[in-house]
Amino acid sequence: EPPDLPSEELSDEELIERMTEGFERRQKAAQARQWMRFKIKVKGPFGLVFMGDPHLDDNGCNWPLLRRDVELLRQTEALFGVGMGDYTNNWSGRLAQKIYPYQEATRPQAWQLARWLFRTVPWFLLIKGNHDLWSGAHGTGDPLDWMERGAAPLEDWQARFAVQCPNGREFRVWAAHDFPGSSIYNPLHSNMRAAKFTGLADLYVSGDKHNWALFQTEDADRGVTYWTARARGYKFLDSYAERLGHASQQNGASIAAIFDPE
Repeated sequence: EPPDLPSEELSDEELIERMTEGFERRQKAAQARQWMRFKIKVKGPFGLVFMGDPHLDDNGCNWPLLRRDVELLRQTEALFGVGMGDYTNNWSGRLAQKIYPYQEATRPQAWQLARWLFRTVPWFLLIKGNHDLWSGAHGTGDPLDWMERGAAPLEDWQARFAVQCPNGREFRVWAAHDFPGSSIYNPLHSNMRAAKFTGLADLYVSGDKHNWALFQTEDADRGVTYWTARARGYKFLDSYAERLGHASQQNGASIAAIFDPE
């Protein structure tokens, strides 16, 4: 007659209760991020600089321009940064073996540069791009999750947020590393697609593609005027793009939006 040994696993009721609590917690977190609300304390105009993909450790990163822009952010009152993702190359898988040997900055140095950027810029919000998300996808964990603590909220791929001003005015921004859809004729096709089919924001801004563009229009059906924007980022030298025949734009590394509550 064997002994009655207790199970190390949860009972049916305990497991179901844990799953229920887990879903409720995740649902609450997801709902809070549908439209995050930031209360800005600045009275009067303020600016958000949507910083295009830095690729800090890439040999082609335009460090003179990046340092100038970071200093502008640090020295300008009521100007805040929104990171659009791809802070480092973060090569993973076969790309790590193929590209890292030809990159001047080592992997530890890449994280050192990312830590410097996170500590230096007065951040409003940070978004992860595809290069950043490779860390989680390949099971190595993401050091950015620890570096950003205390700097600003960090979101995967996109963030929808409203900025509430002291006088009651509210601005709605949808920032994404990129939106679905593309067109060789219109660099803002994906942003305009999101604007046309949702009508949720005053500004739709993205990065990722290493080109830049601005567009403002009025949606007569909804009676609203909105902007779309794309920041090219700081990777100015790209041998892969050159082999494909893509020229390098010289402007629009970051896009600054000025908001006037009055």
